[in-house]
This record gives sequence, C-alpha cells and structure tokens, in this order.
Amino acid sequence: MEEEKSVEIFRKTVRPTEITNHRFVVPTEAMWAFLLQVDSNKLDIQALDVNGKTWNFRYVTRGPGSHHPQPYFSRGWMKFVRDNSLQAGDTIVFKLRPLNDPIYFIQVVRKNC
Repeated sequence: MEEEKSVEIFRKTVRPTEITNHRFVVPTEAMWAFLLQVDSNKLDIQALDVNGKTWNFRYVTRGPGSHHPQPYFSRGWMKFVRDNSLQAGDTIVFKLRPLNDPIYFIQVVRKNC
C-alpha cells in the first residue's frame, strides 16, 4: 500500500474547540509538509483515509511575514468531523508520501482505543 512509504507529519489530540470552531490547528512544526506558493497563505489539499476515501481540506496560515503563522485546516474540516463522528480526545495522525506527486494520509485514533 502507498501509505507504507509515507512519513508521519504530525499526531495531535483533537481539542473541544476544534470540534466546534470549524477549524483544526495544525502543529507549526508540520509546516514543512505543506508547500505554499509565494505570496499565498492557503492551499487546497486532499488526504486519503484508511478506507481509501478522499477528504478535501483547505490549509491556511496567517500569511507571509506573520510572526506566528498558526496553520490550520478550515474548509472540509467540519465534514470530516461529522462523517467520522470525531470527538475531543480523539487523535489525528497525518502522513505524507513525499514523492514527485505527494499524497497525504489522514487517520483517526479513537481516545478509547
């Protein structure tokens, strides 16, 4: 499977505000995996889940020159939350297969597992 050749970008526990505020804050340390165009602070990405379903997200930062970019997923995040019955305390694992045509992978690890 293609995911086997991937590297983990981040692993993060979902906070209550990320369920209600329509966005998921991405750890700043993971910014290397999202290559923004010059003079752009957003990027539309696709990620595959363990079932092969494609999820569309908008990755956003506060913009060029910001002292604290605080990246996050906006568009598509709430659909992912609803369709996966995501709850605060669940963990999101995000991976990347960094070849010529990069592929992102997303996985939910339930808090009770």
